[in-house]
Amino acid sequence: MTSKPFILERTFDAPRTQVWDAMTKAEHLQHWFGPTGELSYATVDLREGGVFLYGIAAPGGAVLRAKRTFTEIRPQEKFVTIAAYCDEAQNITRHPMSPTWPLEMRIATTLTEKDGKTHMLLDWSAHRATPEEQATFDASHGMLKQGWDRAFGNLDAHLKMA
Repeated sequence: MTSKPFILERTFDAPRTQVWDAMTKAEHLQHWFGPTGELSYATVDLREGGVFLYGIAAPGGAVLRAKRTFTEIRPQEKFVTIAAYCDEAQNITRHPMSPTWPLEMRIATTLTEKDGKTHMLLDWSAHRATPEEQATFDASHGMLKQGWDRAFGNLDAHLKMA
């Protein structure tokens, strides 16, 4: 069974180099990425096989840890990651609030520029998922859109301050 991809497009009023940096450098990601727009920590090793590690503060002082392993990088144009939740040792773990969420996700981000604005295409799909995980992912597209719309609103604000 093939998962139905989640596709999101957005145009940012900023040049592609600025959007690329905001999406691939820890010092920028810490200030817009995730549901709240603030990460507990972020590190980025931007190379194929490198990892973007980050933490999101959760209720009660816990930290939700995640990693994205870069599988393809075309500077200023596209990057592809395999995303997963993880523990402190970077071992893949289940989503703490959704036991049927896919263990891994493939996320491709493509950037194009026209007239000083950057168009982003986000293509997200379940990766090596069971039928149950794929069904959970497919049913979550509305929630994903809300979360990414909020995150990209944070990115819009961050780009204006940079």
